Amino acid sequence: NEQTSKPGVLVTENIAVFAHPIFTTYARNSMSFHRDIVLATLKKLLPIPLIEMTGPSSLQANLTRQGDRHIVHLLHYIPERRGLSFEVVEDRMSIPASEIRVRATATKATLVPSGESLPVRHDGETVVISTPAGEGWQMICLE
Repeated sequence: NEQTSKPGVLVTENIAVFAHPIFTTYARNSMSFHRDIVLATLKKLLPIPLIEMTGPSSLQANLTRQGDRHIVHLLHYIPERRGLSFEVVEDRMSIPASEIRVRATATKATLVPSGESLPVRHDGETVVISTPAGEGWQMICLE
C-alpha cells in the first residue's frame, strides 16, 4: 500500500479535478471504485442533489424543467449486446414502487398520461414523491 503526495482527485468548494481520465477508464473497464469515486465527489460538490431516488442502479431518472414545472422521466431498460458494435433494447423491465426526491418547490405531482395524483411531501429543500410500480417507463409532472 504505497502512499503518494500526488492526489488522484482535487476537490475545492465548487470544482473537482481528476488526475486521470476517470470517465474513459470507467467506460472501458467498468470498475466499481471509479463509479464510487465520482459519486463521492459529486456528493461533496452537491450535498443536496437535483434528483435522487430509490430503486435499482439500472433505473434511470431524468429531470427537466418546462416553464414553471419539472418533469421526471423514469426509464428501466437494460441494453444488450446483439452485434459487434451496438447494443439494443428489446425487453422493458418493471419499475418498482420508489421514492423520488427533487430539489424543487412543487405542491402537486401527477403521473402522466394517466393523470393519477401522487402523494407529495416536503423535506427541507426537496419535494418527496412516492411513485407506484410500473412497466418500462414513467413520467411525473411536478407543479
